[in-house]
Amino acid sequence: MDNYFLTNMASNLKIITIVTFDTTVYDSFAAVFDECLQTYSGSSMVSVQSNSSNQSISPLVYPLGTLPFYPTVQIDGITVMLKQGDITKVGVDAIVNSTNKTMDMNYGASGAILEAAGSSVKNECKMLGSQPHDGVVVTGGGRLQCLYIMHMVGPKTVPFITAAVEKILEKCDQLNIATVAFPAIGTGKTSSYNPIF
Repeated sequence: MDNYFLTNMASNLKIITIVTFDTTVYDSFAAVFDECLQTYSGSSMVSVQSNSSNQSISPLVYPLGTLPFYPTVQIDGITVMLKQGDITKVGVDAIVNSTNKTMDMNYGASGAILEAAGSSVKNECKMLGSQPHDGVVVTGGGRLQCLYIMHMVGPKTVPFITAAVEKILEKCDQLNIATVAFPAIGTGKTSSYNPIF
């Protein structure tokens, strides 16, 4: 992700949210956020923002786990935040759906996204048809609190995950998206458990 923003300085993207429902996965990602911050700052603190919309946009710094805030890091001016919860309830411009080649995966985060989005999105997916292993396509948001759903055929290795994330970021720029939510990619039934962000 860092390389993408170094070569695309004019990106409209402001906030990337990684959302996971699972506590173990959340804790693993939070540890990665803490390691990331330690690497750049030499401290064991995580840059976090309040989840209240009335708070300042400027990040505050607190020890990980001491306050009810979301772990947050800055990457090339982009806020990357981790939330535990239901990705279908996140209010963003776009939600990423890691799915199968036929875009009809009915379990995990993908199943929850398709069910919550409703039949209009399922119909769009059917019309788009089967996608290549590295495919990324965009549909409307259906009944979700987003304008778009970006469907990517679920990559299973770190190089493929990295390439897929970069394709999603390119689509975000093409559509002038400022906020996007990703599921915890690489942690589902068909993937090995290893946070890459």
